[in-house]
Amino acid sequence: MGASAETERLVASIMEDRVHGADWISTKALRAMREISDSARAGTVDELLRVLREAAIRIAASRPAMASVTNNLARLMYELPVGADDLESLRREVAIKVLELVGAQRRRKAEAVKYAAEILEEHEVIITLSDSSTVREVLASPQGHRVIVAESRPLLEGRRMAADLAENGLEVTLIVDAAVASFADDADAALVGADGVLEDSSFVNKVGTRTLALAAAYSGIPLYVVCDSFKFDVRGLLGEPAVLVEREPEEVASSLAGVEVRNPYFEVTPGHLVTAFITEEGLVEPRRIRGRMTGMEETVRRFLSAQP
Repeated sequence: MGASAETERLVASIMEDRVHGADWISTKALRAMREISDSARAGTVDELLRVLREAAIRIAASRPAMASVTNNLARLMYELPVGADDLESLRREVAIKVLELVGAQRRRKAEAVKYAAEILEEHEVIITLSDSSTVREVLASPQGHRVIVAESRPLLEGRRMAADLAENGLEVTLIVDAAVASFADDADAALVGADGVLEDSSFVNKVGTRTLALAAAYSGIPLYVVCDSFKFDVRGLLGEPAVLVEREPEEVASSLAGVEVRNPYFEVTPGHLVTAFITEEGLVEPRRIRGRMTGMEETVRRFLSAQP
């Protein structure tokens, strides 16, 4: 019993992906679960459920900063019929649930993008960083924004964002990360995505976000965080602290004698620096975040405790 070699390769690709954001990874994780279901060498319904549960836990643990990965996988496992009659019925149910969850994620994102585009209509110059697909869709809406993009070292995701926006006809300025504070004075608003929103209204995103948030506050411009509600990370309510990922120091600099090189990928930005979160339900004030998490705790609790 177990997952196929192809499925092991797919799970590894999710674990090792350093290019795509949380929405893309969440969708890939869900689709991987369908492939695991189809290819797993399981003889009974209980064996297949065990394979799915173990794979889901592994995938979620490999992306600890991305709350939507955990939330989507938790919802999938929570809604699967434990008492399925046979393997084919269970596999069919997995396929249906994956399609439902992928579609729901797409709709939540589209609604968040729509609300954010409406809110940003009054702002001409937007400053951002990294390469959030949600932020990119907001800025690519036909509002005629001018955009300032920080390059986001070490993998320079901001360059991709800048190039894509320019291809869509926007006026774009690419800056180094260290210039964020200087250029915030030229912007009317700051816009970023989020990999996870914590119960105290702080949020996890690519390193450099806190610098941008502080620069926005100093320059007196609003900071908006656009994300759907599946980015709300209830693990903190269950005693699971936020995990901030570090990568290989060689991405930042080659070996330097006597020098410790650090390469953090994510950081926590305090909620008091956020003007508002923009979700599929519209504007959410930071003080309202905790209340919006109600309903997900039990689903995630069952998932993290690996219950069928």
